[in-house]
Amino acid sequence: ADVGARNAYSAVPLHLAATNGHTETAALLHTLSPSLIDAHDASLHTPLHRAVLRDHPKHARSLVVMGADGCAKGPMGYTPLHYAARMGLVEVISAIVKQG
Repeated sequence: ADVGARNAYSAVPLHLAATNGHTETAALLHTLSPSLIDAHDASLHTPLHRAVLRDHPKHARSLVVMGADGCAKGPMGYTPLHYAARMGLVEVISAIVKQG
């Protein structure tokens, strides 16, 4: 299977794993194609945006550890850090801040 294949919403499998909080699947997909860690879908969301917005803090933290950019701009310039702060996800905020 092509881990870089995009669906009708321009999402790659890593977006889907992030949306559903499938941390082990995301780790495998990242191993197979690390360049997709910050891929944007048609809505300009990265996998990290999706994990934060779906309230999967442990999964979001693991994406940050894998190298996801917590300051990647999405719709209207909002970053995963913005969303994490708005939602009070301290664990995710801490991981992003440590990332630098």
